[in-house]
Amino acid sequence: MDFLLYPFRLPDVLPEILVPLLPKDGAVALDLQAVFDRCYDAGPYRRRVRYDLNRIDPPLSADQHAWALQLLREKGLRNDSPASHA
Repeated sequence: MDFLLYPFRLPDVLPEILVPLLPKDGAVALDLQAVFDRCYDAGPYRRRVRYDLNRIDPPLSADQHAWALQLLREKGLRNDSPASHA
């Protein structure tokens, strides 16, 4: 089985990958970030997922925690003030 590995860091945008079709057809580009965003927006995740950063296993580094908290605030998924976690 052939496969490719696309490494990326947590704050990175998901990559665009090439998906092979039939041998004569070549590959088609698939924007993984657009697919993920669409699935998240169309699905129940915003309502059902509890974004408790202290329950992530393995734990986030301090920089990752700050990044995730800021992202959740920007997306309206956390409304606590930055001062309350200082």
